[in-house]
Amino acid sequence: MTAMNQTRTTPNLHLRPPELLLQTDEHCDYGPAIDMWSAGCVFAKLHGKRVMEGKDKADQMYKIWDLCGSANEFNWPGVSKLPKYDEFKPLKPMKRCVREVLSDLDPYALELLDRMLTHDPSKRISAKEAPEEAYFSTDPPPSDPKSLPKYESSHGSWVLSGKDSSDGGPHPDHKVQGRGSCTSSPCTSQGHVLQTDASSTHDASPGAVGDSYGVNARPAPR
Repeated sequence: MTAMNQTRTTPNLHLRPPELLLQTDEHCDYGPAIDMWSAGCVFAKLHGKRVMEGKDKADQMYKIWDLCGSANEFNWPGVSKLPKYDEFKPLKPMKRCVREVLSDLDPYALELLDRMLTHDPSKRISAKEAPEEAYFSTDPPPSDPKSLPKYESSHGSWVLSGKDSSDGGPHPDHKVQGRGSCTSSPCTSQGHVLQTDASSTHDASPGAVGDSYGVNARPAPR
């Protein structure tokens, strides 16, 4: 997969890598390295570490600097040319402390996480390289997939406080808009306002809502 304009940004602020936060929404090239940063954030959570969870873009960028150190031309050539670098750069240099802050992690997990949370996307570990890390080949071995619990898929599920159509399912003309409302009258007439955290408009046909963006439609408080 090559870098391309796939999306303007990732909906979850806490999973955005620095190369997205330092660009403008109009100039965001979405490449595989972005997913590896996001995977690193999720990997940390799977180990009980909630890292870099900012309140807004500026706070998110500060938390990245605080854990991963400030970026400069030495550790990330070309970073100073990104549109929002001057806006978000720290007032003073900040030291990288991933290994110190997360030192209680399994050493192999920490090594993998450290490589996923690398500033420069060209130096970040790739999806092809990651399985070769010692974390995946040392004891304890992975569980047999057949031994894992099975759950009903929630992908594209609707969470509504009532019925929207005559058959009890979501209305086929519903559109879910980023933090907006359902546009069809059967929905709005019953006080249902569907919201997502996504920034784009998604067609929400039955069984397919904006969950492909990592979010589920949900009713707004009345």
